[in-house]
Amino acid sequence: MSSLQEYRYYYGVLLYQICFLMRIPKLKHKQASAELHKAFKEYAGITTMTKLNTSQTERYLSMIRMLMARERGMFLHEPNEPEFIEDWSMKDFLNYKLYDNGRTDSTVNKPIADKGKVFKGVERCFGLIQQD
Repeated sequence: MSSLQEYRYYYGVLLYQICFLMRIPKLKHKQASAELHKAFKEYAGITTMTKLNTSQTERYLSMIRMLMARERGMFLHEPNEPEFIEDWSMKDFLNYKLYDNGRTDSTVNKPIADKGKVFKGVERCFGLIQQD
């Protein structure tokens, strides 16, 4: 089962950052987060996050970060990551680049064959921007 900290990171940091970077008005973040959550679950092929254990949840969150970086050019912070890269020591930066960022996990590097299906939720969120 996923931990409370992982849920806080997912809803409070990751989805919030995506909404912020997509320039969705704050009043519509809750609706946009729900759309993104649904789209990401569809893409990952999961029905609920509550059934995932900690390592599966970490892979799921990593897949979202990689997907958004690859398809939308968004750099999303990892849990407990310093907000500004200037705060990192060289050792931490090199460890991140050499080990954490270079994962070869099959879930993380999942090919995007059904991009249209994945980003329907994201495009619906872009629709929220245009309604204003």
